Amino acid sequence: ASDRLNWAWPALQAVLQGREPIEQYTVEQRQPSPGLVELWIHNVGEQNRPNWVRFLITPPSQPIVAYDMFNEYRFGSIPNQLIGPAPYLEKPLLAAWYRIASGSEPIPDLSVSSVEIVP
Repeated sequence: ASDRLNWAWPALQAVLQGREPIEQYTVEQRQPSPGLVELWIHNVGEQNRPNWVRFLITPPSQPIVAYDMFNEYRFGSIPNQLIGPAPYLEKPLLAAWYRIASGSEPIPDLSVSSVEIVP
């Protein structure tokens, strides 16, 4: 289980079934406290690959007061694009957090595009 060169069990099962393992990632938004939004990247595919992934965020209408990025995530070549390492199965990565100014209306989620593998 600790050998990073071994195939993940879902990948091995896919190959034994005669198909290529699925490679897919998603972004989960968590709101641990009012005005704080965290972006977690999940590997929902069948294999662990040393890929990099990217996705776009669309900020909410309220101002972003502060933010930070983690786990080697950074802004990409276009505005609001985040890029960083793909997580391993069952090991989500915190990519970033945003503190959003609170107003009279509920804090909306950031809008996040689908996650793409960086070519």
